[in-house]
Amino acid sequence: MKLMDLLKDELMGMYIDVLRKGEAIKSVYNGMQGNAFLIESEEELEEGEEVTLRLTFGGWNFLFPCKVKSGGGGMYVLVPSGKVKIVEKRREKRIPTVVKCTVNGSEGTVLDVSYHGVRVLTLGDFSIGDRVVLSLRDKDLEGTVRWMRNEEVDLKSVGLLIGDPPSWWVDFVKEATSGYLKALRRL
Repeated sequence: MKLMDLLKDELMGMYIDVLRKGEAIKSVYNGMQGNAFLIESEEELEEGEEVTLRLTFGGWNFLFPCKVKSGGGGMYVLVPSGKVKIVEKRREKRIPTVVKCTVNGSEGTVLDVSYHGVRVLTLGDFSIGDRVVLSLRDKDLEGTVRWMRNEEVDLKSVGLLIGDPPSWWVDFVKEATSGYLKALRRL
């Protein structure tokens, strides 16, 4: 499915952000009219004003520069006025790795790491916001489930937020980064 197809049909009624001079204005997405975006906002937007429509999917922000074509009474038509920017939401790059682990006793595999996050493939079932304990290499790490995605069969990818990483975790991420860079140099 193309992004524009998704924007036309699937996201209607979803909260989005309209950015005006860097400030986010909470808005509701109401679909498209031709190539223009229809939004509803409690804040007044001026015709001709330049804004950015920010849509968030997974770990990515899609930033659409737009001009306000028309509007009033809280309903506005935004016309794209430049190239779409795609920006990863994460502040830290993920480093791919493959390490056996357990999450609250369920076996899993660490697929990528950063200083404040980890993605695990597991059969365990968790809910967003759950506090969990990730065990690897005879050490424990506490984290919070930030996202979950169903994979093949019964497997799930689970994204954990690590609030205040212990020093052994920082060392582990540095080691994974070093190994990853060495592997890239060999290519």
